[in-house]
Amino acid sequence: MAFSPEDELLLAGFKAAYAKLISGEKVAETRSADGRLMRYHQGDTVRLEEAIEKLEAAKSSNGSGRRGALRFTIS
Repeated sequence: MAFSPEDELLLAGFKAAYAKLISGEKVAETRSADGRLMRYHQGDTVRLEEAIEKLEAAKSSNGSGRRGALRFTIS
């Protein structure tokens, strides 16, 4: 999967929504690649983490991402 500029925007939106949710906001919104509004609630953090990890993996396999970075999740 080639990492496109749309994927970069989607990744940034997912990260922003995730950051809002873990900082205590109850709802976070972002736009999908086709422009649809997506709302996430605090119960969606795991789903956002998975989406972020998938996009970051695609980005790094494309050769444009960081390699060797560790990701920690505090539960």
